[in-house]
Amino acid sequence: MITKYNANSISKVKDAYNEENIFRSYIDKGLIKAEENIFSQYLSWEDEVLDVGCYVGRVSFEIAVRSVIGIDIAEKAIKTAKKIGDEIKATNCDFIVASATHLPLRNYLFDKVLIPYNGIETVPKKENRIHVIEECYRVLKQNGLLIFSISNRLYIPLLFNILKANIVRFMGKLSKRATVSLIKKIKNLKIDIDIESVINSEMYSVIAIPPNSKIAFPMHFYTKREIVNELKNIGFEFVKVYPVGNQNPYSENGRKAEIIEEKIFFNVPNYFIIAKKPEVNQ
Repeated sequence: MITKYNANSISKVKDAYNEENIFRSYIDKGLIKAEENIFSQYLSWEDEVLDVGCYVGRVSFEIAVRSVIGIDIAEKAIKTAKKIGDEIKATNCDFIVASATHLPLRNYLFDKVLIPYNGIETVPKKENRIHVIEECYRVLKQNGLLIFSISNRLYIPLLFNILKANIVRFMGKLSKRATVSLIKKIKNLKIDIDIESVINSEMYSVIAIPPNSKIAFPMHFYTKREIVNELKNIGFEFVKVYPVGNQNPYSENGRKAEIIEEKIFFNVPNYFIIAKKPEVNQ
């Protein structure tokens, strides 16, 4: 049964990612090929790095830098990351339970900030996602880099799912009961759907269920232009966008996803974004 909750609640995203089945499935997965390529270009051994949404340290333990602080709202995942760090003697890694919307860290602290594997998409509500980017900007040093990935909203398979979700949202406003019945028939699922989560979720989002989870939550998707504009509005300088294949740390094929050539934008599954914080008056 799908757990009911308010779609805009960050605490329920935390509940989903506190499920042991999920964070156990991330252990020992390592970097995606595109991450290896991009990190090798933009990270150096003397960097102090913040890993936002670090989860169990999939990225934190794999990057060769001076120090890494990983933050996540999932307490059980952070506890697991600390345990793994102790076991492998990762003395350059530290982990903190915290929300990315309010980082308990001082200004101008990091050379690089990472948000791995489309993590920004799991933050509900636009204002919260903006807070995350603003916080990343705040804790970066001058000329520091924010490095993160997003799904491409205009990628045809994803766009089709978003259009279906938009139809469900529209129908739900007309008749919640009929919409729930229709979803169950279409999906052939014996689940308890929280129709409020669907109806009140953002227009360009879908209700996602992580692998091995029983908790659903909304994921919002950006276009390349939309996220670049948000970065610029906050103060970042636009540096580089890399089109990337179907990345996924859960699967062998997904971990092989590499930087690709963007011939047609709707054939690009993901983008890696590199944004620079310019020199500012402190």
